[in-house]
Amino acid sequence: MDCREPDVVGPLGLSTLPDIHRSACRDGIVFHLVGVGPALRRLFELTGTHAYLTTPQLSATGAGRAAAGRPGGPRPPGG
Repeated sequence: MDCREPDVVGPLGLSTLPDIHRSACRDGIVFHLVGVGPALRRLFELTGTHAYLTTPQLSATGAGRAAAGRPGGPRPPGG
């Protein structure tokens, strides 16, 4: 998600972003913030969410679970 424009995130946004991140990971989707400016970076650092929200990552179980149901997704051993 591109964050070059916003300078401020309110309490609702701050609590929603980790929820979006978790949901995306659970569904095998990479979600992270890019273009985070100094004000947002400071806010995310103060709340301990900067690395979590700005690092591309997938939950191993979420990625495997989501990809297993797609054509070309991982298959269980012997499957």
